[in-house]
Amino acid sequence: MFVPPAAEEVVVVAKAKKNHGRTPSPKPQTVSPRRKKPAEATEPFVFGCDVAIFSEAELQALQRHGARFEALATGQAHPVTPEEKRFIRVHQEKEKPHTLAEKAWLRLKARREYEREQKEKPPPAPPEDYGMIEFDADRCWW
Repeated sequence: MFVPPAAEEVVVVAKAKKNHGRTPSPKPQTVSPRRKKPAEATEPFVFGCDVAIFSEAELQALQRHGARFEALATGQAHPVTPEEKRFIRVHQEKEKPHTLAEKAWLRLKARREYEREQKEKPPPAPPEDYGMIEFDADRCWW
């Protein structure tokens, strides 16, 4: 019966070597597990804006990479791969986006900024009412 190892550690069995005609019993070695990247988090990505303008493919790309992109953009995580280093340059608008995820991220960034500006913008002033009745509106037959 197979019993999986605990989540905290992984047990690896060492290969037996021949030693003067006898083989020693294999000794288990403890290896630290790989750490999860923030993009592999189980919580859904929070868009922070209206998502009606995004295509289905862009939404899927942002749901998949959005948490990691957010961490990289805010400085909570450091880029590890060349793709992540490139994303930082795209985010800073030093390079043009090539992948769908990079293009979607820039659209998301622009949409968030647009909605933030709309919230800060005061509503338009109502038209001035001078108390006049519209000319013959109550007497017109046509």
